Amino acid sequence: MFDDNTSTCQFLGHGGKERIQKRERLLSELNDLLTDTGPFHGTASELMARLCARSDIQIKSANALTRQLNPYRALMEFEYGIRCEVERTAKSRTLHLTKISNDDRADTPTRSTDTVTTVTE
Repeated sequence: MFDDNTSTCQFLGHGGKERIQKRERLLSELNDLLTDTGPFHGTASELMARLCARSDIQIKSANALTRQLNPYRALMEFEYGIRCEVERTAKSRTLHLTKISNDDRADTPTRSTDTVTTVTE
């Protein structure tokens, strides 16, 4: 969004208003699920079944759910306190979703952002 007064642009998010509302609803439902039942460890299909059983949320497929969650892993951690890790094997992909405390958010990076850079001359 462009602000005429300051001549600057502000990033409002990916997609239109409807897409942002769907994302917020999904993350809110996920937060409620983890708050009520504790950590989740399973496939995207199992997570989709649990989410759909709890509410009238519409998810087309397990792949669609994974595609919706992946870009927002950092947002889930910092806005909702949900750590999302993915474990891949030759036969399956397992999601590990856990609620974390504020102390854990500041101290422990997720696997996806834990990197080391080595510079040599």
